[in-house]
Amino acid sequence: MISHACAYTIASWWHNGQASEMYSFMSSGAISEDLLSEVEYTRDGGEQDDERQCVELSALAEYVEYVGVREPNTIKGWGSWMFTEKQVADEVDS
Repeated sequence: MISHACAYTIASWWHNGQASEMYSFMSSGAISEDLLSEVEYTRDGGEQDDERQCVELSALAEYVEYVGVREPNTIKGWGSWMFTEKQVADEVDS
């Protein structure tokens, strides 16, 4: 499973603005009941450009399913990290 930092980075690439669940997750670490649906819709709805992005969104979906609903601001240092594309690829592929 991917790390908090990797999940944060993927969400930062794919959120749909401040009203989206991925933006809320990226901003505070909160995982709502609707976040998984939004990630899956983004992955399956044809918004991604290639297979790589689909793999990354699938990794984020797996993270959300594993962690489950989480209140905001429960992870110390949340949002203070950002992975590079290579770091995300390395972690998703491991």
